[in-house]
Amino acid sequence: MSNMWYFTSRPSAAASAPPPAEQAATSGSGPESPVSQLRQRNVMPKGAGSSASMPPLPAPSVAGNAARHGQQQQQASMPPAVSPAVSPPATTAPIMPTPASEPMSQQQLRLSHTSLAKQLDVAVSDKAELQRSLYEQLSTLEQLQITAKLMSSNVSKELERITYELDVVKHATSACIARFEGRAHAAAPPASTNPAASTAAPTSSSSSDASSQTLRPKQFLPRDSRLSVMLHVKDFSTVYNIFVAVLPILGISLTLQTYAESGQVMDMSLLTYAFGKLHVVAAAWTAMLGIATASYGWKYVNGRVPFGLLVTVYIACQAALALFAGYVTLAFRLPPASGLIVMCEQTRFSMKIHSFFRTHLPTDNVAPDVVYERLHGGRLDEGGFSEYMYFMFCPSLLYRTSYPRTPIVRWSRVLVTALETFFVVLYAYIIFSRFLFPVIRVPPSVNAQHNNLWEFTLMALNTMVPSMIIFVFGFFGFLHSWLNLWAEVLQFADREFYRDWWNSLSFAEYYRKWNGVVYDWLYTYVYSDAVLFLEKRRFSAMTSRALAALFVIEASAVIHEYILACALGFFFPVLMLMFGGPGVVFTHFTRKRKDQNVFVWAMLLVGCGLLITLYSREYYFRQLYLEPREQLDATYWKQFVTSYAWRHIFNIKHAA
Repeated sequence: MSNMWYFTSRPSAAASAPPPAEQAATSGSGPESPVSQLRQRNVMPKGAGSSASMPPLPAPSVAGNAARHGQQQQQASMPPAVSPAVSPPATTAPIMPTPASEPMSQQQLRLSHTSLAKQLDVAVSDKAELQRSLYEQLSTLEQLQITAKLMSSNVSKELERITYELDVVKHATSACIARFEGRAHAAAPPASTNPAASTAAPTSSSSSDASSQTLRPKQFLPRDSRLSVMLHVKDFSTVYNIFVAVLPILGISLTLQTYAESGQVMDMSLLTYAFGKLHVVAAAWTAMLGIATASYGWKYVNGRVPFGLLVTVYIACQAALALFAGYVTLAFRLPPASGLIVMCEQTRFSMKIHSFFRTHLPTDNVAPDVVYERLHGGRLDEGGFSEYMYFMFCPSLLYRTSYPRTPIVRWSRVLVTALETFFVVLYAYIIFSRFLFPVIRVPPSVNAQHNNLWEFTLMALNTMVPSMIIFVFGFFGFLHSWLNLWAEVLQFADREFYRDWWNSLSFAEYYRKWNGVVYDWLYTYVYSDAVLFLEKRRFSAMTSRALAALFVIEASAVIHEYILACALGFFFPVLMLMFGGPGVVFTHFTRKRKDQNVFVWAMLLVGCGLLITLYSREYYFRQLYLEPREQLDATYWKQFVTSYAWRHIFNIKHAA
């Protein structure tokens, strides 16, 4: 019986008397017995306290338990009977629980512990699910924040475009009004004795408004580079991480291959050769910096020297700077990478000097201070020598007296961009050594019947994909990492050095978005001035713009070929022909369809493969057939303009 208690007591004559506990409860005094305590705790029913009052134990059964439970409840509901006081017994029998109650208590505890453990597991799983849900919500919020930044950037650019178009309409309207007023003044009788006085002002206003309409000023705004914003997107950062993970694998592959072939752990001879003679590079760069620093004097010479003489001296100085860089590169036989550094730095200094010189020149008989204030909203005389030197090193080719600046220098960002630049160079070297160098260094066949054209075609096809990878890495390493490095050090806030050229639907769009730094300079100081010059020569607006665009492309092709010719040590005008030929034709394919982007990428693949293959084979054949010459004599210049790659491709006998 689970709820039955057994008691043992000494026999007494007063067995029918109520127990002392009931007497104490009735009288309100006396010590409480253990039985009383059990009754107060509703464990033992009233009326049970001695063996005389206990009925005989029936057999355990469900019905008996139910009947007994009802009897106990009935007894508990009855009031206790009042009986005469009886002295308590001398001793009270000890109350001992039955052994049957212990297993039930332990079982209940086990069930309770199991239930609590289950509840704890459910709570832990709910916590994990809630944490996972919070992480997902946080990731969603981050994606929304990045999307909002991209949308804000697009909206700001769209507002800039709309503002520019409104300014164009405003200036065009002002120019038309000025023309009408000029015609009206010309038709009306003169109001004063000096007729020129009434017509000079409208003519000047008309000319300046026309020049303002032609020249779209570059607006410098605090903004990040496109890839810097995209790297905050999880999907794009995964692509970045993939390339980072592939680099050590390629390095291990190249190391094992080099060790198996030559027994060396890593052969860096090609890289050290390409960047050789750095002391000559440093000396030449220092000299060019001195020339650029001395060009600050154009600010004081302008207006004090006749315009024709000033322009003549300026052109002579620019030519001397270009000849100096070319002479150093060719005379000292600089390797390709070192030669490219010298020639690119010379081009950069020349473009910056021209920007400073052009800003201080009058535009269509309008003072440069007036033009600068009208276009950029500042004063030209605010720029001193410190601003000029900042302009010499900041990642922009357009001169301004002030630029948007960041509040601090993030040195962690400087370290990241420096490491990116270094590893991009290492990445390009590994790809060139592993995939391009073995193909390009194939020795020419001595068989006269050998089809060299077919061999070159296969070689170009095999090098297209690695060449395209080097092209993309070159963009990332220079236009993104290197320029962002200098922008962070100099706190230069406008970091839109490029735009989303990878989404271009035409080559005209690609030219505008690929290199924003050079494009802004070409547009401001070449295209706009060319349009203004042609319109003064009575060309229509459409013809002027078309001829100016053609002139910009051809001038860019000539400058690129000039840099490559001096850096590589030979004149091989493949890039100039590509720019001036297919590069111009492809700009007219302007259908806004998604398949046009495929066409742009396909032509970039073909162009990169052809350029890398042709220039590399020409460099290889010159090392194979020609002896290095110490003097820049007539024989050197004859070899300089002779193409040996074309001779090999078309089976033409090489000159001695």
